[in-house]
Amino acid sequence: MKWIISLRFISLVAHLVLVILFISNRDYNVRLCLSWNHSDKEYWSKDYELVVGLSLSIVLLILELLSFITGITMIHAKQTLFSFCIHTFGTITLTSFIMDGWECQLFWWLFTITILIPFLTESMIMIHTILLLYNTNLTYR
Repeated sequence: MKWIISLRFISLVAHLVLVILFISNRDYNVRLCLSWNHSDKEYWSKDYELVVGLSLSIVLLILELLSFITGITMIHAKQTLFSFCIHTFGTITLTSFIMDGWECQLFWWLFTITILIPFLTESMIMIHTILLLYNTNLTYR
């Protein structure tokens, strides 16, 4: 069980680092999402779309990492395995997205599958655990 916790941490940090690198070097991918005769307005619109998506990704990944580091969800074996698998998949697919120049619309699918869903499951487990601890403390008083 301890090795999967380490792997989850590594995959989560790797995913976060890759998203941070992508936000700083996104020009190539923005240009690939546009036609050859695009206007500046179209370029800035796509660039803004990617910046918003990547910034949201960074925030959600940091919140998930903080939840994990505090230990609230660390003991949940299913969440640990799920998070490890999804973030590893996210790291691999985001690398392909960056290197191969996929369509920009695919970013939102990757965001939903590899960042939003794990964050939501993490949040539900965290809320459930906190409510359970709160109700347990009320019972013993």
